[in-house]
Amino acid sequence: MLKCSTWKCKEKPIKQCNNCNGLFLCDECIQNHSKKHEDKNIQYDIGDIEVKLSLAESIKLKQSIRESIKAIKNQKKTILSKSLALYNDIEKIVKSAIEYLDKMLKEYKDISKKKLFKEKDFIKAKKIISEFLVFDDPNFPKIDGVLTKNSKIIKNNIRKSSIFTMDYNYDLKIEGHRKAITRLAISSDDRFVVTGSDDCTVRLWNLHKKQQEIVFEIYSDEVTSVSISKDSHFIISSSYSSVRVWNLYEKRQEAVFYSEAISSAIISNDNQFIIYTSNFTLGPMENKVIIRSLIDNKYEVKLKGHIDSINCVAITSDNQFIISGSGSYSETDDNTIRIWNLIEKKQEAVIKGHTKAIYCLAITNDNIHVVSGSADNTIRVWNILKKQQITILQGHINGVVSIVLSRDNTLLVSGSVDKTVKVWNFLEKKQETEFLDHTETVCGVAITSDNKFIISVSSDITIKIWNLSDKQLKEEFEAHEDIVNCVSITNDYKFAVSGSGSYNSKDKRVIVWNLINKKQEAVLEGHKNGVLTVAISNDKRFILTGSWDYTIRIWNFVDKTQEGVLIGHTGAVKSIAIESENILAVSGSYDMTVRIWNLVSKKEEVVLKGHTAYVNSVAITNCNQCSSISINEFIIWDLISKTLLVSLQLLNFCFFNLDESIFVLNSSSDLNTIYIWNLNQKRQEGLFKEYIRASLISIDITRCNRYLVLGFKEKVIIRKVMCSKQDLMIKSYKKKVNYAEKINDKRLACNKSVKDYMKYNLANNNYEALLHGYKERILEKLYTKDCRFVVSYNFYTVRVWNLESQKLKAFLYLSDNIQFRGVAISKLENAIYLNSGLGISVFSIDDNTLEHELFFDKKLEELFKIEPSFEDYLPKIAYIDRN
Repeated sequence: MLKCSTWKCKEKPIKQCNNCNGLFLCDECIQNHSKKHEDKNIQYDIGDIEVKLSLAESIKLKQSIRESIKAIKNQKKTILSKSLALYNDIEKIVKSAIEYLDKMLKEYKDISKKKLFKEKDFIKAKKIISEFLVFDDPNFPKIDGVLTKNSKIIKNNIRKSSIFTMDYNYDLKIEGHRKAITRLAISSDDRFVVTGSDDCTVRLWNLHKKQQEIVFEIYSDEVTSVSISKDSHFIISSSYSSVRVWNLYEKRQEAVFYSEAISSAIISNDNQFIIYTSNFTLGPMENKVIIRSLIDNKYEVKLKGHIDSINCVAITSDNQFIISGSGSYSETDDNTIRIWNLIEKKQEAVIKGHTKAIYCLAITNDNIHVVSGSADNTIRVWNILKKQQITILQGHINGVVSIVLSRDNTLLVSGSVDKTVKVWNFLEKKQETEFLDHTETVCGVAITSDNKFIISVSSDITIKIWNLSDKQLKEEFEAHEDIVNCVSITNDYKFAVSGSGSYNSKDKRVIVWNLINKKQEAVLEGHKNGVLTVAISNDKRFILTGSWDYTIRIWNFVDKTQEGVLIGHTGAVKSIAIESENILAVSGSYDMTVRIWNLVSKKEEVVLKGHTAYVNSVAITNCNQCSSISINEFIIWDLISKTLLVSLQLLNFCFFNLDESIFVLNSSSDLNTIYIWNLNQKRQEGLFKEYIRASLISIDITRCNRYLVLGFKEKVIIRKVMCSKQDLMIKSYKKKVNYAEKINDKRLACNKSVKDYMKYNLANNNYEALLHGYKERILEKLYTKDCRFVVSYNFYTVRVWNLESQKLKAFLYLSDNIQFRGVAISKLENAIYLNSGLGISVFSIDDNTLEHELFFDKKLEELFKIEPSFEDYLPKIAYIDRN
């Protein structure tokens, strides 16, 4: 039900203000709101309420309709089935009655035909004469059934999101590069900009929308170069160990080539060849330019000649010549430019002049001149045909690391370690202007085809667009410049608010995003350290943010201004929740406390203590309770009495048995306890205490599910699963036992060290063999049973990859700083077991379903059934590829 957006007003709205983000207004508040606009002389439009479904809501609506249609069809089948059963019962009664009446008819007809009667028949005849047969009306019980009664169960509106759901559900990438942006290229049609970074990603940006479109991950190496093919079909990126070709149309990796110390890579103008540098450390003659066919992935030629690291490479527009530049701080002092004949596959010329390493090259469109930038602070122009220097451009006070020429060869743009962008008149060979807003090295520059705008990237993690006509900074690309820690979505799915920044991060911003227009709405600045959590009030009046700076800040959602600062926590604020009336807020912190705040008075009301570790997440229920979760425990608090109601330990995965019915878990807060749960029966089978005094290395279970095998440094203990008594202790054989594992129900394998391996016979309590040379234990790889999928995970996310299509199959996550306590792959089917610490959830890869199969506490299970807010503590699906 809609409610007026005015503070504390609970009346039903009748109109909305289209100039204030669709603010809902009741009859009384319309006048006050209109007066505010008129007093400030701000135009306004009060119109009818129109609520547009977001993409996510549209998807959920279709899914809900499909589920409802299915329920209706099932109800129809049930009615028909029950009516048929009722019909069968009636049919039996009728049949029996007709048979009885037919029997009576026969009896009366037989008597009527007789002339002489035996005694028995005579009595019947006299009785018939004396009696009159009368039947009652047929009596069927009245059928009074309600066949279409139904109930509507309200779904919980989970608004805690992540950068991944923002990407896949809203097509909005809010997290940009997180480390220095070192490379830049622009497409020939000026639509796209490509950047490469030390964060091991290549990102495609829409220059018109100023938004990210694609993120390509290299995973292991920093990006050393990026370029775009002339037809904008391919992106070519290089890192230290690989060159990758990305298909821009299909948004996938097209090819990859591996080498060593790659500093630069480009593609020929006809998309036939990839040219890249390789700088081996074996010797000076191992530095080479490699030409490789993109069609058949074969080597064409390796061009050798440089005796120092090759830093950059370029190709003429007619694909006739390759030009390379080299140099480093080594003693070889090869600060040369070399021209290679691509047709004849040989070196054409060596040009000298720079006194230090050459970092960048650019060739004019007529293929007559090449421009080079160097660590000697100069830019030099060379004649390719005459192989001689034309001029030297001086002005930078530190090394020149990036240069680009305009399409008409009238302008030259350079970026330098001195943090400046300089624009040069290439015809007159003189500096025209410079831009000074970057705070670190300018690593890449580009210019649009109309010579109106310059784009620059820097180690300060910014992408800036400069207007050449007024020589001013025009704008920056919209994205966080550090890890995004939190995202929250308004209940109308129109806006999202995100916070970013690690400890002592430069990016301490809170950004408001318009999910309809896919644009950045506002940037809120005020925190002195990274932002860890964000919450939005139900009436969209306030935003609350928590930070590494120990504070909670209150922001006005309409005005986008800071309204207050809540101080009290002595550690980073990890989570915030606002109650439905928007009067109270609850926060959890690294100081192991939960605090309740009054948002009207902007004061702390109470401090709740009970956690033994950092509080990662908090939530408020609909029954005057709040819950909080840390690494060790889950606690429910009473908001009225301000007391602790329930405290439960969180359990970690250890392993499961062969038929995946028995799960063994332990608690990080109680190292002396192991819990055994039966997934099928959904009950606890065993509880072992007070034995983990020595260091436990491993746990396993025999195939018959009867014995639990515990491996310690100095011993192996075997216990019955259904009993807490110790059955057998195997003392170590001189050396320490590193782990124990089952072979079968009669034998136990124990690894005593990295090199020794032994088998123990449980039947006769003797060692069977002592094997030498056994290597370190290999951890199980997370491949599915049919090897079609591979699963990768960290504390907060689980990704399922399709090995055949090389695409992401599914993305699962826990929100609001909650960590997975274990992830395991089923060996019986394509399924993943996920432990949230509160229970076990199962994701079926084939069926694309996520079921919460088991809770470790029955009271908790009941609470989850009646309280939607607890859903935040369970695994969720962010994305599924249903193809």
